[in-house]
Amino acid sequence: MRRRRLVGWLFLALGGLLASLFVAVSPATATSTPPTKATVVGFGPGVRLNGTATDGSFNDTFAGLFKIRVDGTNQITYAFCIELTKPISANGSSLTEEDWAKVAAQDQQLAAHLDEITFILNNNPVNGDDNSHANALQAAAVNAAIWHFTDGLQLDSTLVVAGGTTADSDAVRAKAQQIVADAGSAPQPAAPVLTITPDNLTGTVGTQVGPFTVTLKGASSAAVTSSSGSEVRDCTTHAVVTTAADGAKLCLFSHSANPATLSATATGTLPSGRVFVDTVGPNDKQKLILANAVPVPLAAHATANFHAVSTSTTSTSTPTSTTSTSTPTSTTSTSTPTSTTSTSRPTSTTSSTSTTSTTVKSTSTSTTSTTVAVLPLQITPTSPGPEVAPASTSPLPLTGTRSVSTVLLATTLILIGGMLLLFSKPNAGLALAGAGGPVSTAPKAPWRDDLRRQLPWWLRRSRPRQP
Repeated sequence: MRRRRLVGWLFLALGGLLASLFVAVSPATATSTPPTKATVVGFGPGVRLNGTATDGSFNDTFAGLFKIRVDGTNQITYAFCIELTKPISANGSSLTEEDWAKVAAQDQQLAAHLDEITFILNNNPVNGDDNSHANALQAAAVNAAIWHFTDGLQLDSTLVVAGGTTADSDAVRAKAQQIVADAGSAPQPAAPVLTITPDNLTGTVGTQVGPFTVTLKGASSAAVTSSSGSEVRDCTTHAVVTTAADGAKLCLFSHSANPATLSATATGTLPSGRVFVDTVGPNDKQKLILANAVPVPLAAHATANFHAVSTSTTSTSTPTSTTSTSTPTSTTSTSTPTSTTSTSRPTSTTSSTSTTSTTVKSTSTSTTSTTVAVLPLQITPTSPGPEVAPASTSPLPLTGTRSVSTVLLATTLILIGGMLLLFSKPNAGLALAGAGGPVSTAPKAPWRDDLRRQLPWWLRRSRPRQP
């Protein structure tokens, strides 16, 4: 029983481990410039209007340009209101750029006419720095034409300039009617984008780590830099680069085992027609649509983690060789010169010396042995050249197409462990007997025996042995 409970806990632990790993693993993402922010500064050129729209009549409502300041710039730019019936964000309110698709999903009337509104903005510019009365009427007429598409504003005699003359009302009404009649369709302007994908890679010191892909929209090129001690290189030519265009493949190179940061910056153009909403109450305050293009800063970052080169040592040994050389020696009665030859290499040399006399006695001398030993040689591989290191971003088996099988395996292990623990509970009667209490043995239900026979042999609980 103890063994079965132990196996049950083991199955539960393995299942829980797989489940926790599945939850913890997440794919890498790209870093990019966040949505553009802006701040409401005040009113620009325009007048106040009275009129009738889909939701009823309205009075003394400002029609014209709003002054806003885009974050990252010091200049004032301008926007029109595209929701007639909602209150205006107060001065100093924060605005956030929002994609048209999300805006259109919240307002079907607006979604049906965003292309016409963009066409109006592109073909009816209003000078925000002109404070003349004529320019104020022009701004009001453009805003009235926009409200005709977004809020069903009626461009008839009910549309008048609040506190103005009849001529002012006629001028605004006639200009708005002409703008609506000429309105065509223009596609949604693309927002500027700068991203680096992926945002993190790993490689070896002395090699290129990459590629990092640059995506750039709204600007021709971006400046690229790296942290101290590293270089930004073209992954193909290995040349150091300082700029990158859309689609560029960049690599980081470093001689030290430290993280290196790749940074890209650019100035993009935020075109007219982009929509801003109130950051705090996006559905409670008027949405504003950009009346003119404005430059905005773009930035993106990525990181490469460099680790040291692993060093390996190889020892090579050479067997010892021994060479013997023999030298015959000749002597005479007068004198006995002896010649001995020794070598330090595995070679064979023979030398002979002879002297003629009356009596010649020949003697052979012993040979000389020389031992040659080779010391062990240590070979350390040199650092590799500037080859691109494979990025350590291979997906784990817990992600992608294997995630379903991982979940099923974890669930199966947990279920098996639970069953083992369930059928391994100690008998209550035995526990009471051990404590000195009464022993009561409940009759076994037939279904338990049937279930036991259907289980594999290694899951069956052994019957207690009879004494």
